[in-house]
Amino acid sequence: MEINIYTILLFILILGMILIGICAFSDWVVDKEFAEKDKLRDKAEKRLNESLKTLCTQLGIKLTYHQNLGEAAGRILYDKTRNGRLVVDTAEIEILDKYRDEPWTLAHELGHYLGILSSQDNSEETADREADKLCRLILTEEEQELLSIPLKVYFSYASNQDT
Repeated sequence: MEINIYTILLFILILGMILIGICAFSDWVVDKEFAEKDKLRDKAEKRLNESLKTLCTQLGIKLTYHQNLGEAAGRILYDKTRNGRLVVDTAEIEILDKYRDEPWTLAHELGHYLGILSSQDNSEETADREADKLCRLILTEEEQELLSIPLKVYFSYASNQDT
Protein backbone atom coordinates (compact mmCIF):
# COMPACT_ATOMS: atom_id res chain seq x y z
CA MET A 1 0.00 0.00 0.00
CA GLU A 2 1.44 3.26 -1.14
CA ILE A 3 0.78 6.49 0.76
CA ASN A 4 1.17 9.58 -1.33
CA ILE A 5 1.72 13.17 -0.22
CA TYR A 6 -1.94 14.11 -0.79
CA THR A 7 -3.16 11.45 1.61
CA ILE A 8 -0.77 12.71 4.28
CA LEU A 9 -1.85 16.32 3.72
CA LEU A 10 -5.52 15.29 3.86
CA PHE A 11 -4.88 13.42 7.13
CA ILE A 12 -3.07 16.45 8.62
CA LEU A 13 -5.89 18.76 7.46
CA ILE A 14 -8.59 16.54 8.99
CA LEU A 15 -6.61 16.19 12.22
CA GLY A 16 -6.14 19.96 12.37
CA MET A 17 -9.87 20.57 11.86
CA ILE A 18 -10.68 18.09 14.64
CA LEU A 19 -8.25 19.83 17.00
CA ILE A 20 -9.68 23.25 16.13
CA GLY A 21 -13.19 21.90 16.81
CA ILE A 22 -12.12 20.50 20.18
CA CYS A 23 -10.48 23.81 21.14
CA ALA A 24 -13.56 25.79 20.04
CA PHE A 25 -15.86 23.52 22.06
CA SER A 26 -13.57 23.75 25.10
CA ASP A 27 -13.50 27.55 24.80
CA TRP A 28 -17.30 27.65 24.58
CA VAL A 29 -17.62 25.51 27.73
CA VAL A 30 -15.19 27.73 29.66
CA ASP A 31 -16.98 30.91 28.49
CA LYS A 32 -20.29 29.43 29.63
CA GLU A 33 -18.83 28.59 33.06
CA PHE A 34 -17.41 32.12 33.44
CA ALA A 35 -20.74 33.66 32.44
CA GLU A 36 -22.54 31.54 35.04
CA LYS A 37 -20.04 32.53 37.77
CA ASP A 38 -20.46 36.20 36.78
CA LYS A 39 -24.23 35.88 37.22
CA LEU A 40 -23.76 34.28 40.63
CA ARG A 41 -21.27 37.01 41.67
CA ASP A 42 -23.68 39.74 40.59
CA LYS A 43 -26.52 38.06 42.47
CA ALA A 44 -24.40 37.75 45.64
CA GLU A 45 -23.28 41.40 45.41
CA LYS A 46 -26.86 42.55 44.94
CA ARG A 47 -28.07 40.48 47.91
CA LEU A 48 -25.25 41.87 50.05
CA ASN A 49 -26.06 45.44 49.04
CA GLU A 50 -29.76 45.02 49.81
CA SER A 51 -28.93 43.43 53.19
CA LEU A 52 -26.67 46.36 54.07
CA LYS A 53 -29.37 48.86 53.10
CA THR A 54 -31.87 46.94 55.24
CA LEU A 55 -29.40 47.03 58.14
CA CYS A 56 -29.17 50.82 57.80
CA THR A 57 -32.94 51.04 58.06
CA GLN A 58 -33.03 48.71 61.07
CA LEU A 59 -30.33 50.72 62.84
CA GLY A 60 -32.04 54.02 62.04
CA ILE A 61 -29.15 55.25 59.89
CA LYS A 62 -30.22 57.71 57.24
CA LEU A 63 -28.70 56.65 53.88
CA THR A 64 -28.44 59.18 51.06
CA TYR A 65 -26.81 59.26 47.64
CA HIS A 66 -25.00 62.23 46.14
CA GLN A 67 -23.43 63.25 42.84
CA ASN A 68 -20.39 64.74 44.55
CA LEU A 69 -18.70 64.11 47.89
CA GLY A 70 -15.38 65.70 47.11
CA GLU A 71 -12.73 63.00 46.96
CA ALA A 72 -14.69 60.52 49.07
CA ALA A 73 -16.68 57.58 47.73
CA GLY A 74 -18.74 57.71 50.90
CA ARG A 75 -18.74 59.06 54.42
CA ILE A 76 -20.47 58.67 57.73
CA LEU A 77 -21.66 61.69 59.66
CA TYR A 78 -21.75 61.41 63.45
CA ASP A 79 -21.57 63.66 66.48
CA LYS A 80 -18.92 64.31 69.12
CA THR A 81 -19.68 65.15 72.71
CA ARG A 82 -17.86 67.94 74.52
CA ASN A 83 -15.46 65.46 76.06
CA GLY A 84 -14.62 64.06 72.59
CA ARG A 85 -16.70 60.89 72.72
CA LEU A 86 -17.99 59.79 69.29
CA VAL A 87 -21.77 59.33 69.11
CA VAL A 88 -23.58 57.46 66.33
CA ASP A 89 -27.14 57.84 67.64
CA THR A 90 -28.06 60.13 64.74
CA ALA A 91 -25.52 58.82 62.22
CA GLU A 92 -26.04 59.40 58.52
CA ILE A 93 -24.25 57.69 55.66
CA GLU A 94 -23.66 59.46 52.36
CA ILE A 95 -22.59 57.48 49.29
CA LEU A 96 -21.67 58.64 45.80
CA ASP A 97 -24.55 57.86 43.47
CA LYS A 98 -22.31 55.87 41.13
CA TYR A 99 -21.78 53.35 43.97
CA ARG A 100 -25.49 53.00 44.75
CA ASP A 101 -25.64 49.42 43.46
CA GLU A 102 -22.30 48.24 44.86
CA PRO A 103 -22.03 47.05 48.47
CA TRP A 104 -18.39 47.86 49.18
CA THR A 105 -18.55 51.57 50.03
CA LEU A 106 -21.69 51.13 52.11
CA ALA A 107 -20.09 48.20 53.98
CA HIS A 108 -17.01 50.32 54.69
CA GLU A 109 -19.10 53.19 56.10
CA LEU A 110 -21.08 50.73 58.22
CA GLY A 111 -17.68 49.46 59.39
CA HIS A 112 -16.98 52.97 60.69
CA TYR A 113 -20.35 52.92 62.47
CA LEU A 114 -19.60 49.56 64.10
CA GLY A 115 -16.04 50.61 65.06
CA ILE A 116 -17.30 53.77 66.72
CA LEU A 117 -20.14 51.92 68.44
CA SER A 118 -18.00 49.10 69.80
CA SER A 119 -14.69 50.78 70.60
CA GLN A 120 -14.83 54.51 69.81
CA ASP A 121 -12.50 53.82 66.87
CA ASN A 122 -13.19 55.62 63.59
CA SER A 123 -9.95 54.57 61.85
CA GLU A 124 -9.86 53.21 58.31
CA GLU A 125 -8.30 49.98 59.55
CA THR A 126 -11.12 49.33 61.98
CA ALA A 127 -13.71 50.24 59.34
CA ASP A 128 -12.18 47.68 56.95
CA ARG A 129 -12.01 45.02 59.65
CA GLU A 130 -15.61 45.61 60.76
CA ALA A 131 -16.87 45.78 57.16
CA ASP A 132 -15.13 42.50 56.34
CA LYS A 133 -16.70 40.82 59.39
CA LEU A 134 -20.11 42.25 58.56
CA CYS A 135 -20.02 41.08 54.95
CA ARG A 136 -18.90 37.61 55.98
CA LEU A 137 -21.78 37.40 58.47
CA ILE A 138 -24.25 38.21 55.69
CA LEU A 139 -22.75 36.14 52.87
CA THR A 140 -22.98 32.37 52.63
CA GLU A 141 -19.73 30.40 52.35
CA GLU A 142 -20.36 29.94 48.62
CA GLU A 143 -20.94 33.68 48.18
CA GLN A 144 -17.79 34.46 50.18
CA GLU A 145 -15.83 32.25 47.80
CA LEU A 146 -17.38 33.94 44.76
CA LEU A 147 -16.61 37.39 46.19
CA SER A 148 -13.24 36.52 47.73
CA ILE A 149 -11.31 38.90 45.46
CA PRO A 150 -13.44 42.02 46.07
CA LEU A 151 -13.53 41.23 49.80
CA LYS A 152 -9.72 41.22 49.84
CA VAL A 153 -9.41 44.27 47.59
CA TYR A 154 -11.95 46.53 49.29
CA PHE A 155 -11.12 45.53 52.84
CA SER A 156 -7.38 45.23 52.37
CA TYR A 157 -6.46 45.95 55.96
CA ALA A 158 -8.66 43.14 57.24
CA SER A 159 -7.29 40.64 54.69
CA ASN A 160 -3.68 41.72 55.36
CA GLN A 161 -4.16 40.83 59.02
CA ASP A 162 -5.27 37.30 58.08
CA THR A 163 -2.01 36.49 56.27
